[in-house]
Amino acid sequence: IATGTGNVTVVKDETAKADVVNSYSQDKGSLVIRKAVEGADATGKEFQFTVKGTDGKWDQGDGSASDTEYVLRVKANESIMLSNLPVGTYTVEEKAAKAAIDGYSLIAT
Repeated sequence: IATGTGNVTVVKDETAKADVVNSYSQDKGSLVIRKAVEGADATGKEFQFTVKGTDGKWDQGDGSASDTEYVLRVKANESIMLSNLPVGTYTVEEKAAKAAIDGYSLIAT
């Protein structure tokens, strides 16, 4: 925690002024979503995810949040990084309908 100290000189018949300004910056971090696929050839397949914060807002892929759902796209065995996120707990949800592969049962862990 940063604090400041300064000197103010008060002279006869004048009013001295001490301005104290606190500046805050929100703590930020990053989140990586890695999509691993096992048991099926998903080369080139695109999977869809949403990321929602505890405030109920969806991350827009650039660290901003909105009431509007934003879908992130990640190919099989690749990853995407979301940067500049306020610290906290997020819910990452895969769109199950987009994860299906014909002829295979889906088990997500």
